[in-house]
Amino acid sequence: MGAKHVSRSIIYALSHIGFTIPPNVDTYWVGEAGPRPSYIEANGQENDFTMQHAKIMAYNLIHFARLLKEHPIPSEGNAV
Repeated sequence: MGAKHVSRSIIYALSHIGFTIPPNVDTYWVGEAGPRPSYIEANGQENDFTMQHAKIMAYNLIHFARLLKEHPIPSEGNAV
């Protein structure tokens, strides 16, 4: 199983039980990602491709947290 397959299963399961999942939350690193140099060759945090995806994920998480704080999902219509 690849990381995307595992992410897909976990994200679906979490959303099915009520978690709100922002876009692009499955940021991960399992080897070479994107254009060269690889994460290890670029001394980890200096890998632009991986760090850009982590940055996008962070922005989306913060945005959704603010949205939910200001506009929580009502229990009416969602509770049994």
